[in-house]
Amino acid sequence: RGVAETRWAPSVEEGLAAAQSLLRPGDCVLVKGSRAMGLEAIAEALAVVPVR
Repeated sequence: RGVAETRWAPSVEEGLAAAQSLLRPGDCVLVKGSRAMGLEAIAEALAVVPVR
């Protein structure tokens, strides 16, 4: 139960790369942070990039 794994990344690009390397079909992702951080770029990229 609970969160299986969490990650922190110093940049949007590194966060996206980390997320893409961890995700599997059926996974659910919560992208949380301020808009000033630019996290919507991660959410948008994950919405269109197929999971490996």
